[in-house]
Amino acid sequence: MGSNEIDWVENGVNYNVGEIITMWRNNCFHMSSFFNGRNFSIIEGLWKVGIGVQVTIVNVYCSGSLKEKKLIWEEISEYRKNQVSKA
Repeated sequence: MGSNEIDWVENGVNYNVGEIITMWRNNCFHMSSFFNGRNFSIIEGLWKVGIGVQVTIVNVYCSGSLKEKKLIWEEISEYRKNQVSKA
């Protein structure tokens, strides 16, 4: 049996480390979009607690080399740059 109280985004592209799962309560956050990259997930939406603000949540996992970490952050930066140019 499931519940509508919790929602999530999973990213299964993490090779030997398993999946990244980002979870939230629906009464606190409403997801409008998400993007899964190599070893990270970006979730955007409305944080409904308080006055309600648009937020971007980035969930990153990397236990690799410094070179690999730099590649992941470059991909996240490129995503952000593309989002800003769309606005």
